[in-house]
Formats: sequence, C-alpha cells, structure tokens
Amino acid sequence: MPELVLWDIDHTLMATGGLGRELWADAFEKVTGFAMREQASVTGSTERRILRETARLHGLD
Repeated sequence: MPELVLWDIDHTLMATGGLGRELWADAFEKVTGFAMREQASVTGSTERRILRETARLHGLD
C-alpha cells in the first residue's frame, strides 16, 4: 500500500500547540542573548524570514 509523508514546515497543515514557539524562544535567547518577547508570523514563512522578522521585532536588524 502506498504511503504519503507530509512535511509541515510552515504551519499550513497542522497546529503544534505552541511547541514550535517554545523551541524558537529557547533558540532565540541562546543565539541573541535576549528573551523572545514576540515572534513573527510563521504561517507560510521560511525559517530565514521568521528569524529576520523576529530579530527586527526586537530591534536586532
């Protein structure tokens, strides 16, 4: 029987219940030294764009 594997990299297929944001917040603080107060929209965005926009929201552009 054929199988189908879907990769949901941009939250267009399923919700993760906030786990993705928690992981982003932890990584953001480790990389920048600042706690993540807000995050750019992840829906339909690439990781690069999310990081760039989140950094901009924190004055790190």
